[in-house]
Order: sequence, then C-alpha cells, then structure tokens
Amino acid sequence: MSSELKKISDHIAVTAETFGQSLSPQATLMMAMDLERHGFKAVEAALTRVRRECTRLSLREVLDRLSQAGGWLSSDEAWAVAIEAQDERATVVWTLEAAKAFQEAKPLLDMGDKIGARMAFKAAYERCVSQAMSEGK
Repeated sequence: MSSELKKISDHIAVTAETFGQSLSPQATLMMAMDLERHGFKAVEAALTRVRRECTRLSLREVLDRLSQAGGWLSSDEAWAVAIEAQDERATVVWTLEAAKAFQEAKPLLDMGDKIGARMAFKAAYERCVSQAMSEGK
C-alpha cells in the first residue's frame, strides 16, 4: 500500500469515527482506492468539509465535495445555468456535462413538467460529472 493511500485510509477511518460510524478495513481501503486519484490534499479537504457539513460519511458525500472543489457547479447551480439557456436572448456558458444532462431533461421540460425535468437533469448531471471526474477532466 502506498503512503498516500495509507494516509487517505487513515483520514477516512477517523472521519467515520467522528460520525460514530465504523468501517471495516476492507471498506475503508476500497473507499481510499476510489479517492486516491484525487490526491491526498484534495481528499483531506473534502473529508474536512464532510465533517463540517454532513451528518454521516459516504463516498457520495466526499465525491460531491471533491467535484465542488474541482470547479464543478453543483447540480442545482448547473440547473440554474441550463434553464437560463432557454432564453434565446441570453448568452450562457455551460459545460459539456450540463449540456448533456439538459438534453436528457428537455423532453420533460417541453411537456411542461418542470419538476420532473429538474430531477432528471440533476441525476444526469451528477452522473456526467462523476464520469468526467473519473476520466480526470
């Protein structure tokens, strides 16, 4: 095990402990392996935010904080940008991930289901951002 992987594992275990959770060594290692490509400093910062902002530790909570730290908009922020793009008079700059997610949500929006469109957008956007992060974008 590399020293960086060991440090990430240790921080995950301590963070879980602060929430009163216990993770098996295998689960801690697996989570650390999933996070290692982001680097220790980024993971450490994300775990700090999880401790301050969340009520429990999960891989999703850490990844959400990593994506925000990496410059990605949250799904709610991206939705606000995407919905503004519907006004042809507006100039909007958005990511490829937001554009892809909006394409999935647009049929619902066209049918008048704004809530369903927003929910579909958020799920698709989070999936696209996770994929982009895993590809190192």
